Amino acid sequence: MISWEASTPFAVGRLLALYEHVTVVSGFVWGLNSFDQWGVELGKVMAKRVEAVLDGSADADGFSATASDLLDRISAPSSSD
Repeated sequence: MISWEASTPFAVGRLLALYEHVTVVSGFVWGLNSFDQWGVELGKVMAKRVEAVLDGSADADGFSATASDLLDRISAPSSSD
C-alpha cells in the first residue's frame, strides 16, 4: 500500500518516479526494453490509414467490415448540412 499525507506536486512526483524506477528495473531484470512501445507505433500507422480515408485520398478497402462501416458513417455528409 502506498500512502502519503497530502497530494502535493512533490508527493505525486515521487510516486511517478517510483513507478518509472519499477518499470526500468523490471525491464532490466526481464531483459527487455520497457519503453519500446510497438503498439503505439502500430497505432500511428493505423491512424494514418484512417486519416487518408477520412480526407478522401484513399478508400476503406482492407479494413474490417465494422471499421469500413464506421468510416463510411463518419465521412458521410450529415443531414443537417
